This record gives sequence, structure tokens and C-alpha cells, in this order.
Amino acid sequence: MYQGLEKHDNLQQASKQANYDITFIVPVYNTVQYLPQCLGSIINQKINKEIIVIDDGSTDNSLAILKDYAAQHDFIRIVTQENKGVSAARNAGLRLAKGAYVYFVDSDDMLIQNVPFATYVSILKNNNLALLKGCAYWERLPYKVLPPVLDKPKQAFYNIYQNKVQRSHHVQFTTSSKYMDALNREHFGVELWTYIFQTDYLRANQIFFDETLAYAEDLLFLVKALSCQDCKMAESSEVFYFYRHRSDSVFHKSSDSRAVLAFIDAKNALLRYILSHDFSPQMRADALLLAMASLKNIAGHYLGLNEQGKQQVNPHITLDLYGMFELFVALTQAKTQTNPPVFEQYRGIFRRLLGDK
Repeated sequence: MYQGLEKHDNLQQASKQANYDITFIVPVYNTVQYLPQCLGSIINQKINKEIIVIDDGSTDNSLAILKDYAAQHDFIRIVTQENKGVSAARNAGLRLAKGAYVYFVDSDDMLIQNVPFATYVSILKNNNLALLKGCAYWERLPYKVLPPVLDKPKQAFYNIYQNKVQRSHHVQFTTSSKYMDALNREHFGVELWTYIFQTDYLRANQIFFDETLAYAEDLLFLVKALSCQDCKMAESSEVFYFYRHRSDSVFHKSSDSRAVLAFIDAKNALLRYILSHDFSPQMRADALLLAMASLKNIAGHYLGLNEQGKQQVNPHITLDLYGMFELFVALTQAKTQTNPPVFEQYRGIFRRLLGDK
């Protein structure tokens, strides 16, 4: 069913004490209208699973819906806490997870029907991989799905989803260092919810979400997971996840500067992480490039702000940030041999704000 499979050794076997093959971790905050579709999409997946839902102080009817589902399915566990944010909610689920693997789902999104998670768990176990990545369908992006970055899954992806060729999905093995290089050469989408993580790998390496980051916390988490050691992993051509565009999200409000400021905070947290660890030169360079990719998010979200939002962000657009942007552009151009026109558009932001200072 899946091409490109061969056995690999890794640092550790998945926990033999695991009660479930996989734990789906779902933080919930005031998403009552989406919960039935989200939970239903997980419940219908054919795999030995538990679902941990963390109600993060919802003020709507979300908790009542969760209790109703938990009464019907004994593999659903509810955790309630005062509102602490999505990072604290995910961390609570990760600490309680009894699955050999974990998968994070946002409560306003959903899984694609009939994802063969049991097959992927077998691939992870048999090859002792730390993580496996799939793809996601983005509701509002013009390209809809970010394709895989490895050659063989990418080819299979285009054949299956674009050319409608009847063929098997492809799973390609690699190491996290090689995968980071591929992400920097191709594209880095912060798609936390397309990864299946080995639970013991995250815990052994103390990979949790930074609860001081209000937004963009998944960026730091992913870079840590990929760089804390050069682990064995895989990428699949298959779409796992449906990401919903919510107009009421902070990231989509033209007057709300918090998304831009959040990426600045995430960038700083990533730099502190890189500074505090002894990486190989190549791993450090690739981790730094992934960290600096947040500059694209900063500039892109800035351009989407109205004047009120831009005025709130302008004091944070500094010469130091500009210097890092130019370093990112130079390194990206050297690695990819391309010069995307959007870089000049982003450079214009710095010229307008800093050119006369």
C-alpha cells in the first residue's frame, strides 16, 4: 500500500507500556460550533486510540458537548483547567498521554476521513522513527496544500492529488537534519498538526510548548523536535488534516497586531534556544534559517494590517530586525538559488519605516 519502506534503527523503541497506539490531543476554547465535526473526525479513525480534550476555561457550551461525547466513548478523557492558553493545554495533554504516539488537533479543525493511522503507526514502530509528517488541506490558501519537500513523496503527491493518478502513497525515510535542509530549500510551513510524534521522544528530550508565547508557539516546538537530536523520521505524500480559516482569529484580523508581535516573540525564543544548545555547524545553520523564516510571517502579517494595527507594530520594526532579514534573504538565496519577488516587497517595509532614521 505504501512505497519506499525499509527498516531503520533509531535511538529508542516506542514505549512498551503504552496503553494505546496513539493519543489525539485536542485543546478546546470556545469552539462549540466546530466540536462535533472535529471530534467525529477523530472518533471515526480506525486505530487503537485515546482522545484527550483539554477545556481551557471555555465560557460557551464546549464543556457540555465534551462531556456528552465522553459519556459515549470511553477512550475520550476530559481535562479542565482555567484559561492558560493553547500551549498549557497541549502540555497537559502531552503529560497525560498513554499512547505510544501523539497527534495534535485544533478543535476548530478536523482530520481527513479514513487516514490509515494504523499503517503509519506500524511504519513508525517497525522502523523506530521519532516522527512522521503528512500534509494538510488549508481552507483558504490559493494552493490549498503545501506539498511534501522530499522528492519521492512530492512526486507521489502531485500524481495522486493533481494528476489524479491511481497509485500508492509514498513514505520516504530521512533524518531530521536532512529534513531541515529540505525544508529550507523548499518551504517551511508551520504545520504542527501534520506530524505524528513518538511520545517518549518528546518527553525524553523535554520538548514541550513554551507557555510564555501567546501565539506562534508551534514554530518553536517544531524546530526543537527537529533539531534536539538528529533523529530518524519520515515524510508521507498523504493529506491527513483539514485546517479551517476562521475570520475571528487573531491572525486574520486586520486591526490586531498581536499576530505580528507574536512572531517577533517566537523569533526571539528560537534564537535563545539555538544559542543555548551545542549543535553541529550544519544543524545550527538550518535551525537558524528555520527560526528566521518567522521573518516572512512577520512581514506578511504586517502587510495585512490596517493603519491602526501597523502603528502598534511600527516601534518593533528595528534595524536589528532588518539586519536579520537581509541575512535570511542571503542565506535563502544561497541555499535555493532563487530570489522570490516577495523579498523586495518585504524589504520595502523596512525602507519606509527605517530609511530616514
